[in-house]
Amino acid sequence: MSKPTRVDYCQYLLSTPLNYTLTHFADHSESFSHDQINRYLAKDRLTPRQVWEHVAPDVIQTCEGYVIESLKKTYYCPMKSNRLVDDSGGERPYQRIDSLQWTPSEETTGKVVKLHKFPKHHKVKVFRVASARRTDYVVTNDLSQSDVSATQQVCGSRWKIEQLHRESKQLTGLGKCQCRLSRIVRNHICSAFLVWVHLTRRAYETGQTVYQVKHG
Repeated sequence: MSKPTRVDYCQYLLSTPLNYTLTHFADHSESFSHDQINRYLAKDRLTPRQVWEHVAPDVIQTCEGYVIESLKKTYYCPMKSNRLVDDSGGERPYQRIDSLQWTPSEETTGKVVKLHKFPKHHKVKVFRVASARRTDYVVTNDLSQSDVSATQQVCGSRWKIEQLHRESKQLTGLGKCQCRLSRIVRNHICSAFLVWVHLTRRAYETGQTVYQVKHG
């Protein structure tokens, strides 16, 4: 009897519409039992580096990228409207970010604030990005940023990351692995991202959305 491979598991994640369990895989496979699939996932060693090797040719490197602050890099991050901040230098209590008062100048150039529960001298700049339907609040550790339009443009690029996570959850079962063994979970996550890469490339090639490719 043949044994399942990495390609077989990725094909399953690619083709199954809603259910991503190993039981469902075995029930719809003529070649593999549940135990065989489980043993394969427990022994394979998929790593983030292998995922990177698949996507590296498609990634355009730039010095203008933004990531998390612990790496000493610049970041732009949306804030919930109830996040507590202080724009008074400690003279007044913390208040919700959506209750801040804005001068005409701050509407354009942003406002320097301290985030609640952050170190005393740690300051960020917050921008209020308004549209016809909603108002978003964006903070950055780049205190030299003074243009709300530029901030809005950066957040547009950041949306691609949100899109990746939403699509991978909805189309590849990224968060639906029911196995408890950590190695199986890691292999499942890496496989899910490989499938998302395949769907995305196919979508670009055919001029479709990833949802059309998946369900087609």
